[in-house]
Amino acid sequence: MPREPVARVGSRATLPPMRDDVRVTAERPAIDHAAVAALRDEPLPWSTKGWPLTDKTRSPAGLAAGGPRLDEAGFSFPLMTLTEADLTTNIEALAAFSSARGVALAPHGKTTMAPQLFERQLAAGAWGITAATIDHVLVYRRFGVRRILLANELVDPPALGWILDEQAADPGFELLFYLDSMAGVAAAAEALAAQPRPGGPLQALIEIGVGGGRTGCRSIPEAVAVARAAVAVPGLEVVGIAGYEGLFGYDGDSGAVASARAYLATLRDALREFVAAGLLRSTKEAILTAAGSGYFDVVVDELHDAWPADERPTVIIRPGSYIGHAERDGDDGPLQRAGFPMRLLPAMLIWARILSRPEPGQAFASAGRRDLSWDVSEPVPRWVWRRGADQPVPADGLTVAKLNDQHAFIELPDAVALEPGDLVAFGTTHPCTTFDRWAAIAVIDDDFRVVDAIRTFF
Repeated sequence: MPREPVARVGSRATLPPMRDDVRVTAERPAIDHAAVAALRDEPLPWSTKGWPLTDKTRSPAGLAAGGPRLDEAGFSFPLMTLTEADLTTNIEALAAFSSARGVALAPHGKTTMAPQLFERQLAAGAWGITAATIDHVLVYRRFGVRRILLANELVDPPALGWILDEQAADPGFELLFYLDSMAGVAAAAEALAAQPRPGGPLQALIEIGVGGGRTGCRSIPEAVAVARAAVAVPGLEVVGIAGYEGLFGYDGDSGAVASARAYLATLRDALREFVAAGLLRSTKEAILTAAGSGYFDVVVDELHDAWPADERPTVIIRPGSYIGHAERDGDDGPLQRAGFPMRLLPAMLIWARILSRPEPGQAFASAGRRDLSWDVSEPVPRWVWRRGADQPVPADGLTVAKLNDQHAFIELPDAVALEPGDLVAFGTTHPCTTFDRWAAIAVIDDDFRVVDAIRTFF
């Protein structure tokens, strides 16, 4: 499977302003490289799904030693793999897009919860890593991530106190989190008042949502009121505005895109109101953040390009699924819509044994809902590896009719040779609900040899 060389586009994106004492440098890295490297030598839990039955605790480095072929490495199946070339392309594509468009990238870590992948995203130029929960932040900090965007409200004073403790212990640690209520402001004030030593400041983004949607203030006046209360709290800073355009769906139809654009225009209006009210010094010194994996091109259009250059805020986009990339028929994704020269590739595969051929035109494989995503649509068969063959072949003619917990119902023409013991590899349609099913993920090269393994921490 030859790959085209990866094209690099543009220069490094301008990063948001930071205090001098928290600037990431060679001496103050964006992640603890030694802690990440140690993952490759740590024995795995005896219960690790997919690892060789004869040596479940083998370390990732031990498994990849010598580059064994996937079908000869002793794996039990089902098994998730990532294809190294496609993974690299996806990481570099979003880094190049962000750089070329002049925005900062904070990939959403909830997709993979894999510090080894965070390290690669940061090395490619990511500003930081996005989290959704305080437990995500805990994992990130365990591996030394220095910049975290917590894309959620934080209303638990003990959790906010823990953040302040982390900042006091590590002046290089910076975290942004969301506020959308007076209760959230009160929780931050309580945590700051209880802090026994200097830390912080706590840096907040005021989230603006939509009626009937998810979190966030429901109007600009409400957002202004929350921000006004926040800036009155010593040690609590309002640094910008946050939103999430995925509430309008990611099917790409013109109505959904138009709704997303109108909502994002509201975020621009809110930022102007914040500046007019004296809550922020200028639009240029503020942060605007939005963008899941479906409309990050639209977010860049509306939150970055729509401003005059001398008023343009720092824009942080937060896609996560791009790293594994979903497989969907007729997918016209953000890079295509933006006319960007690079493309995302389907890096994820879930391999399963064919268990049974009980009827003509029907086969059952050993992977189901507990192994791969099914919430968007059924998985896509990509490869068939016949027992004893040197290489797999494309899974032409195979479709997945449905999934049970541990079975995939495969339909296929009578002429297709497929027998119990053969392997089938499935692509997925939703990376975020596949990674969390795997504690360890093998990485393969284009010759289907194991070259690495990724640990996850869900």
